[in-house]
Amino acid sequence: MMHRVLKPFPCSWDGLTLVDLNEGDERDFGTMADGLVAIGWIEAIEEQAPAIPEPAIIEPVAIEPNVPVAAPQQAQKPAPARRQRK
Repeated sequence: MMHRVLKPFPCSWDGLTLVDLNEGDERDFGTMADGLVAIGWIEAIEEQAPAIPEPAIIEPVAIEPNVPVAAPQQAQKPAPARRQRK
């Protein structure tokens, strides 16, 4: 969740390097957010829900009724192979 800085303060993301945050900066403070919000240094930014696209309009398709269809031809089964006598 993103937060906006209300009061400038130095922050260390890696524990070694200080980064000066200015009023209006927007960052994801992770687990630090609850404490920083409690002391009034940052505030949560309301995230807007993504717009839901409208469903597509499907045009009806005309289907021709009573179209004659040729009957499928039946396949003839091959004659069983006969064994030759020795």
